[in-house]
Amino acid sequence: MNFLKPDNSFNKNERLSKKTEIDALFFRGKSFVEKPVLVYYKKCLYDKDAPVKIIISVSKKKLAKAIDRNLIKRRIKEAYRKNKQELIKTCNNNNIGLNIAFVYLNNEIKNYDSIEKKIVLSLQKIIKLL
Repeated sequence: MNFLKPDNSFNKNERLSKKTEIDALFFRGKSFVEKPVLVYYKKCLYDKDAPVKIIISVSKKKLAKAIDRNLIKRRIKEAYRKNKQELIKTCNNNNIGLNIAFVYLNNEIKNYDSIEKKIVLSLQKIIKLL
């Protein structure tokens, strides 16, 4: 009975985990910067269950403490999860598969609102580039 509510979950099949796909994304994918996030994206085979797969990276050199890196990853993941619907809809309508990497570039911890704004801008930019 959940017909009108969008699916805002983030399942395991939406994570990018194959080493070959990750390498292809970083070496042959396109990128842009939406500070404090560097975004890589690459078209791939379409999968109706998970048309968009993502990976989130926070460098140990930028944030030495694991608790800080995990906090940033959680914030990016939550911002993506809440705002992914339009991107997924575009990919489904055009039968496009997409791999995306979000790489955090800042040395300090940003609050959730600023990260969410940048993730939303990044997703809108990817939609325009498709």
